[in-house]
Amino acid sequence: MEYLIKLPMPVEYILNKLHDSGYEAYVVGGCVRDSLLSDIPHDWDICTSALPDEIKDVFKDNRIIETGIKHGTVTILLSDSFHEEPVSYEITTYRIDGKYADNRHPDSVEFVSDLKKDLERRDFTINAMAYNYEDGLIDPYGGKEDLYNHIIRCVGNPDDRFKEDGLRIMRAIRFVLQFNYSFEFNTELSIERNIHLLSKISKERISSELIKLIENTSFPAFLSESNKSISYNIYKLIEALSVVVPGYSTDQNVIHLFDGFSLCYRDVPFFLAILFDNQNIEQMLKYLRFSNEIVDAAKTIREYGYRIIEEQNKWISYHESILMKYYARKLYNSIKNCPATMAVNYAKFLSGDDKALNDYLTLLEMAVNRCLLNNDFYETKFLAVSGTDLIAMGYKGRQIGQILNGLLDLVMSEAVKNNRKELLAAIKTIDLDGE
Repeated sequence: MEYLIKLPMPVEYILNKLHDSGYEAYVVGGCVRDSLLSDIPHDWDICTSALPDEIKDVFKDNRIIETGIKHGTVTILLSDSFHEEPVSYEITTYRIDGKYADNRHPDSVEFVSDLKKDLERRDFTINAMAYNYEDGLIDPYGGKEDLYNHIIRCVGNPDDRFKEDGLRIMRAIRFVLQFNYSFEFNTELSIERNIHLLSKISKERISSELIKLIENTSFPAFLSESNKSISYNIYKLIEALSVVVPGYSTDQNVIHLFDGFSLCYRDVPFFLAILFDNQNIEQMLKYLRFSNEIVDAAKTIREYGYRIIEEQNKWISYHESILMKYYARKLYNSIKNCPATMAVNYAKFLSGDDKALNDYLTLLEMAVNRCLLNNDFYETKFLAVSGTDLIAMGYKGRQIGQILNGLLDLVMSEAVKNNRKELLAAIKTIDLDGE
């Protein structure tokens, strides 16, 4: 038969080993979905009729991790010539789940021999497909059709699926935005009824879904009739965050948010700065357990984006003017590298439909990028005059810092060159506090 999905050789090896030992085995879930979309799967999950101990016996000559064995999952580590570290492959016994008392984990699992029963417990039809070379695509719930019709639909009763794991609501929103799909009617109604379940989900799981959404979603550059569903689904994302994060709100209308997302280049801090465009952005992102690095970058991008708009009369000028270059250098020096470019793009987001301002912001972005490319970085320690020189000249205390910063500013504005003679002559032009 013609192969619908090309399996990597290590995955073929695992399926063949299980088949040769008398068991059924298929790749399942997201890897099947992504392959049908012609995307490269991030990982390959395998389901099988073999029980956990039988899986371990089949792969007794391979490295095995047993951490998920209680729920039927055995992880096999396989080495290859393309990865420095062994690659892990999860092999899970067909199972059905018991009740979910905590809205996340099944209280019990029952191993079964029927693949369809296993697929029945999964979240969405597009994730409830299995495949192997011998049997082809196994799709009892219409996942392929929903995939091609751009529909996110729960398997079975959507209320049951969301009550089993409230994070599935966040995942459904991620999928409709990531793929630019629509909710199936009953699935959407169930999200509205059960969105409160997100308040029971750990903050780390929520932030993980947000990062996946950002890193895997490409928003169109312009809002059109064909993609207005995106703005509607952003409303759903905002509604979900309002349930999760105390005091969450955004003053930006959804179309403005959409336009901003189209600028984000899948940059996590930039996206979060737009989504949490609020004075309390730092507290909110820390509440969601984002890393300090991401929190600081998002806060900085937002802060400087507003500052650029507020200071526009300081830097708006012609493309080759020293004023634009000077401001770009100061901006680059203040927040370094990519966050500086993202701050300019955040200012574009804030400027809305002001074409003239957007044109100037594009020029400023180019100037900042030139700083990045040329390593155009300025620090007082690189000046041809040092603090020791100033002490020898009789300056003391904070006067030394004022003079050095003033000289650095003159060098960045190209008012003087960074040589000892010009810098010493320029000292008298610097205003000192109390002088």
